[in-house]
Amino acid sequence: MKKLVFLVVLCLGAQVLAAQVRVHTDMRTPTWNVIGLRYDAELAPGKWGSVFPPALKALNNKVIELPGYIIPQK
Repeated sequence: MKKLVFLVVLCLGAQVLAAQVRVHTDMRTPTWNVIGLRYDAELAPGKWGSVFPPALKALNNKVIELPGYIIPQK
């Protein structure tokens, strides 16, 4: 009986894992890729901050589209 319950739970768990989406490739745009370049680094001992690469700094004060993030206004 314990083996049967274990087998049923194992099968249901496999079903749940198979239903998960791996990557949202349809919403992954070049703009999202550039935003993903930002990282945190230790600027001084005990002081952390965000590091923005030049490609991301180039988007500063520009209007961009981020599908899937906010309701489109167009």
